Amino acid sequence: MNIASDEKTANSASAGTTLTLRVDGMTCGGCARSVTSALQPLVGGAAIEVRLDANEVRIGPFADAVSMPDVAVLGDAIDGAGFDFGGVVSA
Repeated sequence: MNIASDEKTANSASAGTTLTLRVDGMTCGGCARSVTSALQPLVGGAAIEVRLDANEVRIGPFADAVSMPDVAVLGDAIDGAGFDFGGVVSA
């Protein structure tokens, strides 16, 4: 039994899954707040980090893929807030 390996696996599992989405059209703090407000009710209390410089929104962590919200629903919320959903960067 490799304790270091087991600890690494346990830490990875407890960290959860983070979803990174491409969002075009964000240019300022107001844009970041609008996207955050649109996504907040859909993500079950997960953290939302808007990265204007990368045109990305990171959401998570989620315990697993099952607890992750439907990407199409998130994309519709982003589009509805006036921005362009560019798909999933990583999950």
